[in-house]
Amino acid sequence: MLGSPAPGLGIGFAAIWLGDRENAVRRILPDVTSAIPVWLTVHREIRSSARIRAVYNFLAEAIPEALA
Repeated sequence: MLGSPAPGLGIGFAAIWLGDRENAVRRILPDVTSAIPVWLTVHREIRSSARIRAVYNFLAEAIPEALA
Protein backbone atom coordinates (compact mmCIF):
# COMPACT_ATOMS: atom_id res chain seq x y z
CA MET A 1 0.00 0.00 0.00
CA LEU A 2 1.27 3.44 -0.91
CA GLY A 3 0.53 6.44 1.26
CA SER A 4 1.42 8.76 -1.58
CA PRO A 5 1.49 8.73 -4.54
CA ALA A 6 -2.09 7.59 -4.68
CA PRO A 7 -4.98 8.40 -7.02
CA GLY A 8 -5.90 12.05 -6.84
CA LEU A 9 -2.85 13.11 -4.83
CA GLY A 10 -0.66 14.21 -7.72
CA ILE A 11 2.77 13.03 -8.81
CA GLY A 12 5.24 11.29 -6.54
CA PHE A 13 8.17 8.91 -6.48
CA ALA A 14 8.07 5.28 -5.47
CA ALA A 15 10.27 2.26 -5.99
CA ILE A 16 9.40 0.65 -9.32
CA TRP A 17 8.73 -2.72 -7.72
CA LEU A 18 6.36 -1.12 -5.23
CA GLY A 19 4.47 1.00 -7.76
CA ASP A 20 4.11 -1.94 -10.14
CA ARG A 21 2.23 -3.85 -7.44
CA GLU A 22 -0.38 -1.09 -7.11
CA ASN A 23 -3.10 -1.12 -9.76
CA ALA A 24 -4.27 2.34 -8.69
CA VAL A 25 -1.03 4.11 -9.70
CA ARG A 26 0.72 4.32 -13.03
CA ARG A 27 4.02 5.53 -14.40
CA ILE A 28 3.71 8.85 -16.16
CA LEU A 29 7.40 9.70 -16.61
CA PRO A 30 9.02 6.28 -17.21
CA ASP A 31 12.32 7.77 -18.41
CA VAL A 32 12.85 9.82 -15.25
CA THR A 33 15.00 8.04 -12.71
CA SER A 34 16.41 9.09 -9.39
CA ALA A 35 19.29 7.65 -7.39
CA ILE A 36 18.57 7.82 -3.68
CA PRO A 37 21.36 6.92 -1.27
CA VAL A 38 20.80 4.02 1.10
CA TRP A 39 22.40 4.21 4.52
CA LEU A 40 23.05 1.23 6.75
CA THR A 41 23.31 2.11 10.40
CA VAL A 42 23.68 0.14 13.60
CA HIS A 43 23.57 1.23 17.20
CA ARG A 44 27.05 1.41 18.70
CA GLU A 45 26.11 -0.88 21.61
CA ILE A 46 25.36 -3.81 19.30
CA ARG A 47 27.70 -3.15 16.40
CA SER A 48 30.27 -5.65 17.72
CA SER A 49 27.72 -8.49 17.87
CA ALA A 50 28.67 -11.27 15.45
CA ARG A 51 25.04 -11.72 14.40
CA ILE A 52 24.56 -8.02 13.74
CA ARG A 53 27.86 -7.84 11.85
CA ALA A 54 26.86 -10.84 9.69
CA VAL A 55 23.55 -9.22 8.73
CA TYR A 56 25.22 -5.85 8.18
CA ASN A 57 27.88 -7.37 5.91
CA PHE A 58 25.26 -9.29 3.96
CA LEU A 59 23.13 -6.18 3.42
CA ALA A 60 26.18 -4.07 2.50
CA GLU A 61 26.88 -6.51 -0.32
CA ALA A 62 23.33 -7.43 -1.35
CA ILE A 63 21.75 -3.97 -1.52
CA PRO A 64 24.08 -2.48 -4.16
CA GLU A 65 23.71 -5.64 -6.26
CA ALA A 66 19.91 -5.48 -6.01
CA LEU A 67 19.82 -1.80 -6.95
CA ALA A 68 22.17 -2.18 -9.92
